[in-house]
Amino acid sequence: MGMATNRTDFRRDGNRTYQVSNGRCVFLIIGLVVLVPLLSNVALGQFTVTPMKLDMTGRPGRTVRAVFELQNTTPSVTHTVDLDVVDVYESEDGQWMIVGPDSNIDTSKLASCKDWIKLDRRTYEVGPLRIVPVMVTLRVPPGVRGFSSGGITATMRPREGVEGVAVSIQFLVPIYFQTEGRAQRHQVELYDLGMAAKPAAGGQPATTEVWMRIANRGGTYSRLRSIVRVSGLWKEHWREVTMTPLTEVGIIPGADLRLTADIGRSLPPAKYKISGAIYVDGRRAKSMETEMDFAGDPTILRLATDAALDLEPKEVLIKTVPGAVRTSTVGVYNASDGEVDVQAALVLPEHLGSVATGELRGKDLGCAEWVQVIPERFRLRAGARQNLRLVARMPNPTSMYPNYYANLVLQAVYPDGQSAGKTVANIAVDNTKVQADPIAQAARLDIAAMGDSKYHIAATFGNHGKVHFAPTCRAVLTMDPGTPMARTDLAMAKEGMMLPLEFRDFSSILDFSGLPAGAYRVTAVMEYGPSLQAFKQIPLRVSVEEDQRIVEVFKPAEGEGDVVGIEW
Repeated sequence: MGMATNRTDFRRDGNRTYQVSNGRCVFLIIGLVVLVPLLSNVALGQFTVTPMKLDMTGRPGRTVRAVFELQNTTPSVTHTVDLDVVDVYESEDGQWMIVGPDSNIDTSKLASCKDWIKLDRRTYEVGPLRIVPVMVTLRVPPGVRGFSSGGITATMRPREGVEGVAVSIQFLVPIYFQTEGRAQRHQVELYDLGMAAKPAAGGQPATTEVWMRIANRGGTYSRLRSIVRVSGLWKEHWREVTMTPLTEVGIIPGADLRLTADIGRSLPPAKYKISGAIYVDGRRAKSMETEMDFAGDPTILRLATDAALDLEPKEVLIKTVPGAVRTSTVGVYNASDGEVDVQAALVLPEHLGSVATGELRGKDLGCAEWVQVIPERFRLRAGARQNLRLVARMPNPTSMYPNYYANLVLQAVYPDGQSAGKTVANIAVDNTKVQADPIAQAARLDIAAMGDSKYHIAATFGNHGKVHFAPTCRAVLTMDPGTPMARTDLAMAKEGMMLPLEFRDFSSILDFSGLPAGAYRVTAVMEYGPSLQAFKQIPLRVSVEEDQRIVEVFKPAEGEGDVVGIEW
């Protein structure tokens, strides 16, 4: 495919990577979210793949089918697209990598579905402004259990006769396959964490890095959110230095991750306490804490902590119309004991910069370019308050959407130049001239064993509309033909308004103790407005083994593929 190596790195956050070799530039674009990640201008002008991830389930010994589409977005050029089936694995920093012939990865240890994947064709001609469906068939062997993964690469051949570097666009379509049957063990664990000094390099100042080791010793694919808190023993008192989130990633069975984050400052020599917390599929798992004597930077004479800047309100809604000017006020209070200099800025919410669906691109919903914060710089004494004025000048007549969004970011710095952390508020601008109903859909619903007849319920829902909402979620267990047997509220790992194109995890523990054996259904329901609900349901079979309730996930026989024999 014109790459210098047989292993191409790509990120799980939807960003692209690229390589240049033999006069050819290869853009690799992946999509591990349900919405399609934005592409470079080059990719947008040539072809796209939809969807960019296939979530599939099925019984052992059956065939399972799914379809993705190749779309040529040019009006006059026919593109040739080559498909290939690949193995993928997760590196310790949370990135996924394609396994090539020269990779030193032991593929026998991968939970791989590569050998099950069958394609009708390996090369497609996609005409101008045409959409071509690609059928993917998984022939699931008898006896397999749990989660498996693989991938399909779709590579657009570079156009002949193009001068300079020929550009080739390559998409990876990951395949996540969950075998129906006995619920797998949910066991994602934080088992080590620490802190290390990073010397100045490449024009960047010296700083400090925190890290966490997290292993998935169970059988589920899970979403992982991690937070590290650093506290220092200073003048015989523990003082919290900072709270730092790590990159959100997925973690597959057998993966062992080492996630890192830069806390944005060097630290003086002292004793420090590092505390780690992880949220697995939205539910907080067991935390961990360790203490260490840290050599630090002896030239730093005091311990700089994050300033306690309180914002009121933390979510701001400004109602306006195109061409008008509207204002709102945010109060900033310095609850810390030190004076700080504050830089205020409006930025696009991070997730909106990398997603799109249909004709709607996330970045089109940003308002950071036409909302101003006044003042942008100010000094705030300990115990003092500063009012910030937000001025929204909605463009006219290009404002097509009902809502626009930004994050107000306050970056605090001590007078001696040391970082004092940052604080964020959500800004929503309501275009009252355009009305739209909220739209939500369920992305997934999983159940995993926790032991002692307890099962972890994890649901993911997406906001597919153009307006935000405040969701609530619950799970209901019913016994066929519909008798309610148990229910639980599903907690969110993230609070506040759920923005367009955002996905959110909800989870809880459901206790099956004392329930009779039989056929059940578990339903996750997200409420996102008056009489507005999105839901996903999976059928279960409960059996009793030595007073323990064993849950199996299954589908009705209708619509399944043919039985797959042992010999293909």
